[in-house]
Amino acid sequence: MKKLLTSIYFLLCTWVLLAQNPETSTNPWLQTGQLYFGQKNYTLALNAFNQYLKKDPLDWEGLYWRGVVLSKMGRYNEAFTDLELAHKLNPKSAHAMNALGSLFDYFGEYEKALTLLDKAVGIEPDNTTFLNNRGMVLLHIEKFNAAFLDFDHIIRLDTTDATAYNNRGTARFNNQSLENPSVEDLRRAEQDFSKAIEINPQFSMAYRNRGVVHMHLNELTEAYQDLLIAKRLEPMDDRVYFNLGKVYSKMQKYDLAIASFNEAEKIANYYAETYMERGLTHLLMKNYESAKIDFNKAINLDEEKKPRCLYYLAKTYALQNNIEETELYLKKAKKAGFFKEFVNRNEFITDTAFDELEKDPAFMKIRNEVLKIK
Repeated sequence: MKKLLTSIYFLLCTWVLLAQNPETSTNPWLQTGQLYFGQKNYTLALNAFNQYLKKDPLDWEGLYWRGVVLSKMGRYNEAFTDLELAHKLNPKSAHAMNALGSLFDYFGEYEKALTLLDKAVGIEPDNTTFLNNRGMVLLHIEKFNAAFLDFDHIIRLDTTDATAYNNRGTARFNNQSLENPSVEDLRRAEQDFSKAIEINPQFSMAYRNRGVVHMHLNELTEAYQDLLIAKRLEPMDDRVYFNLGKVYSKMQKYDLAIASFNEAEKIANYYAETYMERGLTHLLMKNYESAKIDFNKAINLDEEKKPRCLYYLAKTYALQNNIEETELYLKKAKKAGFFKEFVNRNEFITDTAFDELEKDPAFMKIRNEVLKIK
């Protein structure tokens, strides 16, 4: 299955759960809660829905609204309990399906999420909230064409939906060869992110996403400017610091790159690619021991990064002219499957990090053994 480019993280960690009133109610507690919800005063909204549910704890509408509020407050397990019960009590409610489906998406249960959101969209095919949430699930399972169609449908229904433009740009970007994205695809994604920013100038994620596109176009000044705006708008977005680190590294501003990767790590220390990219920057700075530490951290965090990080460790030892350790890690990388891909084999063949060792016939024998495909 095609792997999402890890440096993008467009809206993959953000899910949209816009509550809509499933039916008009005249109950004052319910109306009060809905009013506070609309004002984003979730604490008072929760109090109101709790009061409403005192009369009937199994009222599906009260459970639905309380679940939505709890999800907005980040209390996802409690929200799931309410929304699952609301759906059981009223299995025909498209809004309950949508809310519960979005939570399944958040918890990574994409099949269950898609089943519910398909049903919700089947009931209300032009509901932009339902379409957006289903599109997000499709992005998560890497069905980029299908996700594109949902976001494109939203834009045809509402040309002012900034989130849909941002998400369509995400789908455009990822529905291609991520190792070698076409300029045409990148420009189209850039247009979508620019439209999202035009509609909502405070849309930090759209700036971040456009900055990453500029980085892949090697437009480093533009990338830097977009990422700085994203940082100002959302100073706790670890992906902004991560991508700034990559841009700084491309600009050969290595100290600033390390500082940015460090900030990303402080906010979210569970992303292997942060350590991997910081390790590569350490390599460029000839900080070999620090690079090894980072590559090993990445291996411990993400099994999928293991083959490449083993190769990077071999590369690190090669730069230290340590033929024994270089051989060891090249063999480990081969065992992990790194050299099965032609592009990786070619990367090794052309990698200047091994130039000095290639003067040694013993290393050339090792090199040829590693490249040999059974």
